[in-house]
Amino acid sequence: MLRVLICALAVGSASAFSISPVGACSSQQQRRASACMAAAVKPLSEKEAREAAAAKARAELEAARAELEAARSEREAALKALEESKKVRKAPEPKAPKAPKASVKAPELKLPSLSLPKVSAPSTSAPAPSGNAFSATNPAVQGLLAGLAVGLVPAGAIVSLRSFLVSARR
Repeated sequence: MLRVLICALAVGSASAFSISPVGACSSQQQRRASACMAAAVKPLSEKEAREAAAAKARAELEAARAELEAARSEREAALKALEESKKVRKAPEPKAPKAPKASVKAPELKLPSLSLPKVSAPSTSAPAPSGNAFSATNPAVQGLLAGLAVGLVPAGAIVSLRSFLVSARR
């Protein structure tokens, strides 16, 4: 019941946002719309259209002239600032007289000598491996083989049981 209610709500919401296609309005509605558009836009005579275009062009020309004048004044201000900065840089810098170069020699220092006792680390050597490290008598190899058997025997039993159970279903 709840599913039906949710479905009906979704369909109702979707249909609320539906928009009719462009060609679906009647010819009477189209005539009304075109009459409203014609009333809103009053056609200008040819002389009025030329005057409006000329006025628009004059306004654009005045705006361009004002922008040009602002750019020129900004350029002049920048040039004046540049000339002032050059004048400030041209001021002579006082130079200190050069001192004669004197040779400076580092003093000689004698440090006391230290003698440290000699220490030698004991040497350790690992036992050399016997001829065959992987023999069946080696306890490490025996442990490895026992672990392998303990892991493989149950794994094999589980795999064979699974294959038996799967084949019985068919």
